[in-house]
Amino acid sequence: MGSKRRGWLAALTASLALTLGLATAQPASAHAAGNSYWGVVCLLGKCLPNGTMLHVIDGRGVELSYDRVQITTAWRLCNWWVDFEYTDHRGVRYRPLVQGVENLGCTNNAHVHAVQPTGPYIWKAGRACATLYSNAIRLTRQCHNTFP
Repeated sequence: MGSKRRGWLAALTASLALTLGLATAQPASAHAAGNSYWGVVCLLGKCLPNGTMLHVIDGRGVELSYDRVQITTAWRLCNWWVDFEYTDHRGVRYRPLVQGVENLGCTNNAHVHAVQPTGPYIWKAGRACATLYSNAIRLTRQCHNTFP
């Protein structure tokens, strides 16, 4: 292969690498979402959960930006809060348990959010969990495995 052709291929490769962002790699974006539910209500042979909790974590590279839940319930949800917990791959908590704000009173047909602004916070390989409580009773828990 001639030197002109090698130079042209090298320039093309470098141009493509810059265009695709390969030459200036950015930290990977991390996003996970998962659902859990509690209770069951059946009517006319059709059964649905009392409520669902969507747990979302988001970050970039090894930094966790936020951890949040979205709760949707078709039934009364009273005196509720969400705890956020972070454990390493051995199950040892590496960050203090974060108890969410208690929402006093009851909500019917609720669509509510609980946000734990975390960051940026350096996370470890392990688990990020959200647990929903109502009247001091654990209703549901959802965890994400984290791999920074």
